[in-house]
Amino acid sequence: MKLKHLMPLPFTILALVYGVYKVDVLPIFVGVLSTLLYLPSLKSECEEELVLCGSVALFSSVLSIWGSWIKYLSLLGVLLLLLLQLSTLLRR
Repeated sequence: MKLKHLMPLPFTILALVYGVYKVDVLPIFVGVLSTLLYLPSLKSECEEELVLCGSVALFSSVLSIWGSWIKYLSLLGVLLLLLLQLSTLLRR
């Protein structure tokens, strides 16, 4: 695991903190789920899987703190991250 693989984690935590600060449930939900779904991929040996999961976690967290209707697209990112983790489990 390299330092660059930990890059999405500050953004997922930022979404969580922003949600608590603004009392908005969506960033809290996305921040917690993105973090929990990204952490298992850190043990992965596949570089592409790690980068893809990290990118989805990062972008869904950033979208969740957006001010308009765009923040609801972050739920698609969480769903995609969940599907990626499920496909990894099924391959093993």
